[in-house]
Amino acid sequence: MKKILFALVALLFLAIVPSALAMTVNVKDIAAGPVSVQIGEIVPITVTHAASSNMSDVVITAELAYNGRKVDVESKSIDMISGTTYTKTLDLKIPTNIKTTVPGESYKLSVRMQDNNGNEIASAQYQITVQRADDEIEIQKVMTSYAKAGEPLIVTVVVKNTGSDAIDDVYAKVSIPELGSNVVAEERMGDIVSVDTDEDEDTATKDIALRIPVDAEDGTYTLNVEVYNDNDDVRVSTTKSIYLEGITPAEKFVEVVPTAVSQDVDQGKTATYNLRIANIGDAAKTFSISVEGAEGWATSKVSPLDVTLSPESSQVVTVAITAANNALAGEHNFVVKVSSDDAVKSVSLTANVDENSGKVDALLISVIVLAIVLVVLIAILVKTRKSGDELAEAEESYY
Repeated sequence: MKKILFALVALLFLAIVPSALAMTVNVKDIAAGPVSVQIGEIVPITVTHAASSNMSDVVITAELAYNGRKVDVESKSIDMISGTTYTKTLDLKIPTNIKTTVPGESYKLSVRMQDNNGNEIASAQYQITVQRADDEIEIQKVMTSYAKAGEPLIVTVVVKNTGSDAIDDVYAKVSIPELGSNVVAEERMGDIVSVDTDEDEDTATKDIALRIPVDAEDGTYTLNVEVYNDNDDVRVSTTKSIYLEGITPAEKFVEVVPTAVSQDVDQGKTATYNLRIANIGDAAKTFSISVEGAEGWATSKVSPLDVTLSPESSQVVTVAITAANNALAGEHNFVVKVSSDDAVKSVSLTANVDENSGKVDALLISVIVLAIVLVVLIAILVKTRKSGDELAEAEESYY
């Protein structure tokens, strides 16, 4: 009798355990599908499993197949101990490019549990219905032209109606707050339907011209893009980093104007460059002047080395460049830097070194010396001949 009871209990245990060990899946805390989700929504998927044996590096994967594509999410690996129940929650984001009709579309969600060898421990499938929100819009793309101070920046905005209803009077606004509250532009994108038809599209594209100030500084800025409709039922925004070719900070407070940017200079000689430095800022500043790039072929001297200028005042400084005796002939560039406590303005200048001028001077001196020697020799010869003639005449008179 006891054996019979034991056998019945064993059979009952075997009948019950498989159901207890089955993996269960809840989507948004709902055990039975299909369950409604929305485009772009982050959906919690809770998986519960009672381990029947010890397992290492168990991974749970949830995969949603749609329109020939798929999106999945995977849990971190975990070691499971026999007789213990485990619960994991995965967050799966519903793609924004998933195909949906106004009533919604049904898709299959597959959940798999695998061990460290890739062997499937358990699996389940779940139906979900993807629907759209009533009023929803998405910024799909933001493109910009090259940004330069004083010129318009063209911002191309592409938006898509991802909701179930048409959205009327959609606007796009772009701005760069770092350049001031006036650097903003807005354009109407029009009405956008929820489903493409032969006459209308569920996307809209707009080019917006944003004027960049002429005194915008060189650097990287944040472009803000906002899309909304007239009654503010929908409002979305995004940002984009852009590089702006602008002026340097020094150009806001100092101006350096050389009287000549290029001069000829002989080997061993000096060329002088005059530069007018003007303080165009709104506060007095002290500027230091230095020369870089003359090393090896010339020496430099700056006078004065420092100038203090009140707003809207200027002063001329002199930079003397002395070419070395063995400086290579040709064009040599150097830089004059005008520095203050918060920025540096650089001016590039050129010296054209001539190696022949020194040789010409020596040749000229040699010719002059030779000419003098010849004149002296001629004078001596003339004098000698004259003396000889006088002696001959004296002898004739004697006889």
